[in-house]
Amino acid sequence: ICETCLPISYNSGPRPFKDIPFLILFALCVLCTFAFGIFSVSHRNPDYTNLSSFTYEFNSTSCVKDSLSSSSVWFLETHVYYYLLSLWSSGFWEALIWNLVVTFILSAPICFLFLLLLKHYTKQIVYISLPFFIVLPIFFNIYWFVAYTVSSTCIDAFPLVYRILVLVFVFLVIGVIMWILVANWHRIDLTVMIIGVASDALSKNLALLVALPLLTFGLVFYYAPIVVFLVFARLNGKIVPKESSGEYTCVWKQDSWVPAYYALAILAMLWSLTTMVETQVYVINGTIAQWYFTKEDSSPKRGIRSSLR
Repeated sequence: ICETCLPISYNSGPRPFKDIPFLILFALCVLCTFAFGIFSVSHRNPDYTNLSSFTYEFNSTSCVKDSLSSSSVWFLETHVYYYLLSLWSSGFWEALIWNLVVTFILSAPICFLFLLLLKHYTKQIVYISLPFFIVLPIFFNIYWFVAYTVSSTCIDAFPLVYRILVLVFVFLVIGVIMWILVANWHRIDLTVMIIGVASDALSKNLALLVALPLLTFGLVFYYAPIVVFLVFARLNGKIVPKESSGEYTCVWKQDSWVPAYYALAILAMLWSLTTMVETQVYVINGTIAQWYFTKEDSSPKRGIRSSLR
């Protein structure tokens, strides 16, 4: 044992904040995304969806709306509206909502049962699941090859030579996976121990099963307005005439700032996703570390809250 090594411990104090410049930059990026997004919604051009109803007028050298075409567009929009209304009245959306609710209700006991099985029968589950890494790929590889061979339409679309090459390539990948399992067979027991400890830690910190999905849902709700802004950003522009081979047509000309806004919004979304992933990592590590270094006769309090801080 190393006598000069420091003992492993957990520091439960507040973490020093060292990324103030990046926080300011991230806040500016998000604020600009929402500010320009609101601007894109308020300054959208509704004529984007009626582009086909515009025709070029030689007298005014501009594009004007054709009343007959606009009425046909209005009829199409009304038809789509009544179609969606009929779907709702037919019970489609109600059945979909009930399926989501039932799935959400049943997912909790199923996850809890699977966690208990991993906690008490870790070794058995690991050894039973290992053959599926080989059997299932072999089954699906043979299945698609036979299905493509039997089907008359797929024979012409995918020749036999290419099917054999893909079949052999997939079998080579399966062979590599099998070789990895055999070469690391002595580490299976270590994997069993790690999964067992992780299952025990998760069973003692079930609040993580609530906190982590809530963080993910929060990210989805945060993404929702940005996606709406991206959709409405396409509607910022005007319909202008375009000359091609002596003929004039009406085309949509997008505002010059829209591509830059797309880049800004995508950057904000990717940056937010990275931040959320790191937040979840901090929450998991902090909560499990507090549980691990707590005495056996006591339990950690406010582990998730302190990890978020």
